[in-house]
Amino acid sequence: MLNNLTVFVIETGEPSLDECLSKLKKQTVSGFHTKIISNVCPMWRAFQSMLDMCETEYFVQVDADMLLHVNAIETLYERITKQPSNTAISVAWLWDVDINRQIQGVKIYKHSICVDFPYSDSLSCEINQVKRMKRLGFDVDVMDMPEHQDGCAGIHHPSQSPEMAFRRWERSMLKMRRLPWMKWLSVYPSRILKQFMDDPNDPIKRSKLFGLISGLSQASIDESEADYSIKNEAFDNYSQFFSELELNPATTHQATHHSNVLSFSSHASRPISNVLESFHIILNQRAPETNDLIWLFARAIRDDLYLTMSTFYFEIN
Repeated sequence: MLNNLTVFVIETGEPSLDECLSKLKKQTVSGFHTKIISNVCPMWRAFQSMLDMCETEYFVQVDADMLLHVNAIETLYERITKQPSNTAISVAWLWDVDINRQIQGVKIYKHSICVDFPYSDSLSCEINQVKRMKRLGFDVDVMDMPEHQDGCAGIHHPSQSPEMAFRRWERSMLKMRRLPWMKWLSVYPSRILKQFMDDPNDPIKRSKLFGLISGLSQASIDESEADYSIKNEAFDNYSQFFSELELNPATTHQATHHSNVLSFSSHASRPISNVLESFHIILNQRAPETNDLIWLFARAIRDDLYLTMSTFYFEIN
């Protein structure tokens, strides 16, 4: 009976909330308290709510897009209780279905330590907190990274809807450009582009790509945490102008290896000037003036990082 543990579930309308809660009810241990933090934004305020609400010795933070395996809570609890007294956090790995690899993941916290390190608004509120902890001699314990999905504590499913997919990849690219430890994400633009080329009318794959474009092309980066209560204008523009666009999968593979050109066919009734204007809004670049053009897809220049993704050729029917 883990009555000295609280599991906080943070949700902002994810479709997987019910499944997330169901997974917690099936854990190999029982007696822990479960509390839901709903629609608290920005993210650092939701995290701070855990520190303010917690009345137990330990607490676990679970996002509603995390689906934990049956032994995850037991593994986390046993892990932190065996660590030195200065250990503030123990971290287990999750399998991220978006990027098909392990990520750090789900965490258990020692409340008596963490309560003295409140969260604050920044591009990454968790990293900010950990830095302050470590300066005063506290430690973060990270479990060994498992080789395969089966060894992870659960699944992370962050792109369950077009808007979730757009926001996730917009945010990921902003962090990649700004935070040195996020440079490992630099391999994913080309992979997401290929996924889109293979299936250009899949709404999730398309939203990932356009979110990625938005994150790579923004001229400035807001140093604040994500706030999902604020309307995302780039996603609204994408939805208005591109979500109904029918693309021919065959034409996306007409490009040769040397030309690196993709061919798009628009059968939408929307005027081409509107389509190009929305592209301009999303990409933060000057809209081209011709109907048939070679278009620079995205170039992000930040912290000496140059990412030229691709060129696109638009065939407007």
